[in-house]
Amino acid sequence: MEKNLQIFKKSIFLILTLALAISNCTQKKSSENPIVDFLILRSVESAATAGEVKTTLNNGVYTTTVNATSNSDWVYVSLKNNGVKAGSTDSWDLKLQRMNIGTYSGTSVSSGGIGGACTNGSTDFNATHTAGECTKSVDEVLNSSGNAGGVAAFNSSVNPILSSPIDSTSKPANSPWYDYSGFHVITTRGFVYIITGSDGSKYILKISDYYNAAGTSGNPKFIWKKI
Repeated sequence: MEKNLQIFKKSIFLILTLALAISNCTQKKSSENPIVDFLILRSVESAATAGEVKTTLNNGVYTTTVNATSNSDWVYVSLKNNGVKAGSTDSWDLKLQRMNIGTYSGTSVSSGGIGGACTNGSTDFNATHTAGECTKSVDEVLNSSGNAGGVAAFNSSVNPILSSPIDSTSKPANSPWYDYSGFHVITTRGFVYIITGSDGSKYILKISDYYNAAGTSGNPKFIWKKI
């Protein structure tokens, strides 16, 4: 009886082995190297998300995340159209490039830009905010040497309230929106900003993060709503 059981087990093992071999032979492979397949997949995924803008709405509050990881390209966002990606020639409301943020105003547009940003230093997004609680500032071309604690050297048109270089000696109060540690970590200061859009509309905005779920920098996330 025991001998018959052993024969039965061996037969089952041979049948399963044969079935697995047939399956492997008939399965189409995209590469002989599964590591190469994985790297190709990751490359495609990364390319697909560069400059991506995602916005969700919950109880009247929008949450927008922007893949602004490029050191050279700006990502433009239309708040008036509920947080969608816009083109550089459109009437966008915000532009983002890593930690730098600009508005449709000043040196960021050729002419006629009426956008801007301001803050009175509040960190309470749920408080009652009005369009007149602070005076807007428009974009300027600002420079950072990257020294004296600067995150990186740059010469860009940004909003001084949102993104004055941290190594600047003349930046406005409550600017920039982030703190930078000696360990190369950026954290939000949590200020609530009043953003003036390209058509004069007003928005309350608070930046909540600079990293995505994988810990990659250059992915600012902010909550906002229309006034």
